[in-house]
Amino acid sequence: MLAVVVAHEPGDWFVETLESLSLQDYEYLSTAVVDAASSGIGPRVSEVIADAVVIDGTGTTGFSQAANAVLDAGIEADFLLVCHDDVALAPDAVTTLVAEALRSNAGIVGPKIVQWDRPEIIQHAGYDVDRFGVPAERVGAEDLDQEQHDGVSDVFALPSAVLLIRTDLFVRLGGFDGGMTFRGEDVDLCWRAQMAGARVMFAGSAVARHREALVSRTGVDDAKLTETRHALRAMLVNHGRISLTLLLPVALLMALSEVVLDVFTARFGRARDVIRAWIWNISRLDVVAQRRQANASVRRVRQADVTALQYFGSVRVLASLRRQSSGQSGSEPSGLLGAAGRGVFGGLRTGTTRLAWITWIVVLGVVLFGSRRLLSGGVPAVGDFVALPETASDLLKAWWGGWSERNAGAPSSNLGILVYLGLLGWVLDSMALVRTLAVVALIVVGLAGSYRLLAATGSRRAQASALIAYLLVPLAPASVASGSLAGLVGYAAAPWMLKELLRASRAAPFRQGPQGLRGHLYVYVSLGAAAGAAALVVPAAAGLVALLAAGLVAGSLLAGRPEGVPRLVAATGLSVPALVFLAFPTAVDLVASGPDWGFVADGRDGSAGEASFGEILRFAVGGGDPPSLVWLFAVPMAVPLLLGRGWRLEQSVRLWMVAVVAWAVALAAERGMLPFGLPDLHLLLAPAAVAVAGLCGMAVLSIEHDLRFSHFGWRQALVPVTALASLLLAVGSIGSLEDGRWGLVASDHHAALRFEAPVLEGAYRVLWIGSPEFLAVEGHSFAPGVAWAATGGDSVTLLDRAVPFDQGRADLFESVIEEIEQGRTARGGRLLAGLGVRYVVLLHRLAPAPFVAAADARPVPAGLAGAMHDQLDLELVEGTNSAVDMFVNTAWVPMRALYSPGFDEGIEDFTDLEGRPLATGASLFSGDGPPWTARIPGGAEILVSHTPRPGWELSADGEPVPRREALSWTRVYRPPSSGEVQLSYSAPWWRHGGQLVGAAAPFVLALAWLRRRMDRS
Repeated sequence: MLAVVVAHEPGDWFVETLESLSLQDYEYLSTAVVDAASSGIGPRVSEVIADAVVIDGTGTTGFSQAANAVLDAGIEADFLLVCHDDVALAPDAVTTLVAEALRSNAGIVGPKIVQWDRPEIIQHAGYDVDRFGVPAERVGAEDLDQEQHDGVSDVFALPSAVLLIRTDLFVRLGGFDGGMTFRGEDVDLCWRAQMAGARVMFAGSAVARHREALVSRTGVDDAKLTETRHALRAMLVNHGRISLTLLLPVALLMALSEVVLDVFTARFGRARDVIRAWIWNISRLDVVAQRRQANASVRRVRQADVTALQYFGSVRVLASLRRQSSGQSGSEPSGLLGAAGRGVFGGLRTGTTRLAWITWIVVLGVVLFGSRRLLSGGVPAVGDFVALPETASDLLKAWWGGWSERNAGAPSSNLGILVYLGLLGWVLDSMALVRTLAVVALIVVGLAGSYRLLAATGSRRAQASALIAYLLVPLAPASVASGSLAGLVGYAAAPWMLKELLRASRAAPFRQGPQGLRGHLYVYVSLGAAAGAAALVVPAAAGLVALLAAGLVAGSLLAGRPEGVPRLVAATGLSVPALVFLAFPTAVDLVASGPDWGFVADGRDGSAGEASFGEILRFAVGGGDPPSLVWLFAVPMAVPLLLGRGWRLEQSVRLWMVAVVAWAVALAAERGMLPFGLPDLHLLLAPAAVAVAGLCGMAVLSIEHDLRFSHFGWRQALVPVTALASLLLAVGSIGSLEDGRWGLVASDHHAALRFEAPVLEGAYRVLWIGSPEFLAVEGHSFAPGVAWAATGGDSVTLLDRAVPFDQGRADLFESVIEEIEQGRTARGGRLLAGLGVRYVVLLHRLAPAPFVAAADARPVPAGLAGAMHDQLDLELVEGTNSAVDMFVNTAWVPMRALYSPGFDEGIEDFTDLEGRPLATGASLFSGDGPPWTARIPGGAEILVSHTPRPGWELSADGEPVPRREALSWTRVYRPPSSGEVQLSYSAPWWRHGGQLVGAAAPFVLALAWLRRRMDRS
């Protein structure tokens, strides 16, 4: 027996290592020390073991090459005991290892390794190894030695700290892989040993202490790099051709995913290590080929038999999932078998965790089942659910361009969500799929927020109850059925906003988390981020913070806890910077345009609506009427008021006031009690919906904590009554799932309207008039319950929802509509022609008949509709659906057209068009743009019916073309000669700067959140 100790400038502990070898009770043990650093340690060795041999390790790099130096030393022993220089063996360790090697006919045997200073803690008990060469400990972190690992077992690999190996096997394998300096060389050696038909055994009754302090000794923390590099090397070298062909693409995919995740979580060093590990192996493929050839000469076992001994799966993926589920920060699982049992699903051993998982599975199943026809057939363009451009590039191009064709054309605000939808569409290669997933995703985000709302209470039953209640509240189906994007955004954002406001109040039990200024800032940023994310889609949704805060303030005062009021007010105000940062582009545009309530009210003027108080209370404000069983929510909502004590009662009062304030504001808006318009009713009801869900969760908490303090009586009867009410609510909600589209109609108006192709006929505008809820874009109020909007072309997309921060000459449309409605003109088409309007569409219903019944219609006022019919140059298109009146403008001229010089002589004012209509010019610059390019003849003028704004330019041969005003509002360009011209628009530099900041803001906040989570873990 020869003990081979690889020493590299060892410290004072080296004496104890040598003494442990000299005190072994094995009779035939000699010692050889490899001086890997050529530091002249011979005298130190001879002082302890006089007959020890010192081998000069000059020229070796790393542990593997130093250990292999013994191959050239003329070995005569039957076994080699390879050791690090920082281990201390128990006196009987060698005897036990040799005995087990002979008894089991093993090729490699290793002991139980414990910590140097804490021998009661097991450090290693062998490794399990996956098929990618990554080892996993077979013991848990801080695993106490209670003789649970004192048996003998086959393992796939053993740590190289102490290895007993047959000399002939070591020679046949060629020793360790010299290319592996540290970490992973033991896995590779044991892997090759099993390929050669040798057993690898763990003998738990043999014990060795190990310092394991390589990083502190070398001063270099390259564990991630070397582990990844050598695991990949072992995989490339030791797998057979077939298995390597199958596993290599999987390993590459996992490496790419790991790099992306590391970059996203700002662990750039780890990402760099993974990339360097692959580069290192790719640059040494010649060495890999040589080692594979050497393996072929020693292989005695089929590859499938060796692979069957490995862990089926990925140790790294399992470790990542386990960290996510348990919050551990270790780099690897502390025991593969333990990780497999205690990892992601280990928590299912507790009843409440099983309840949470089952609840989520049921809830997601309900959402998918209720959305099945939307997912398979798409979402029709009803209400706010406007279409997306056909390709992601079109969306990104328009987002960057900064011009909106809405109304008379104007610079558009940066609807922040556009860039992310464009990127997602580029990844999925289907904008229609992105649009459908966005609708469903908003529901799921809201449900996730409702589950997290009561996380601070520590009761998963309460969280599950709030989750189910939020699913059963009919606001989401009502929003989908009405095509209310604002309602869905409110449904998604309100739980997250309420959660952060409750944390900001610092009332029990929401006092968890870091205290002091840093803790407060985190809450303010989180609240602002929730509001900003909502504002990316619907800017008015950010106002939910104020509505929720008002309810909590009222509830705090009613509960006799006014100390939380200043905190709520401060949180509302101090969340604004984070909100502005996340929705920066829209904020920049709104500041540039000045305050405008129109984008908040969305065409509503404060006039009375049709929803009754009862319908508001039960969220019956959508296309479908929810069942009367919704009233049963009153039962669980009353339970915490009747049973609750302490903070349960206080928080229930706050949640009740949130609901009351939201219902009151919605009622005031619907009764026309306010002098101004408010956003969509569905958005205003979102705080009430989440408050209802929160109260259902508080009911469970009150039953859990407070019922036991009550004497037997009517309070105990509340439990079965509440359970029965909840069951009936669930049964009553089944009807909303029947059609698979949450009550949304199957078709939209576009299928019923007959428009000419703009590319063939010339660019035109469409004037839409109807109820604000029926318009696909934010409208302009014209009369009580009536709004109008104009779009470029008939295909209304999400780009048209970008609020113009400059209204341009939108006033001209309103003037023409007023002229027609008042009967002051019979030639309204001529006036509209000056604005490029070719079609006028009066919307009487949300969608065409028969999908929306006549009873649900909100007809355009008869006076306005009759005046449109009386216009001599507006021709009613016969045969369209009864839900709309469609007129074609017989006096229409293209928005962009070529004319003879002087075509507008005598027209001093826009209203002059009534007596001197424009002759139809040759259509120019049709299709998507800007920019547009065309060839024109000489001596012609180009009319561009856009609001004149800086940034527009017509150029010929690269030179700007002079322009003049025409029709008292627009511009005419006269190129000096024939040739190619280009019409383009350049947004201001500050707008592009805002876009870039806005695109980066979510990633910055996400990285900050992830870094904070990592710091906490």
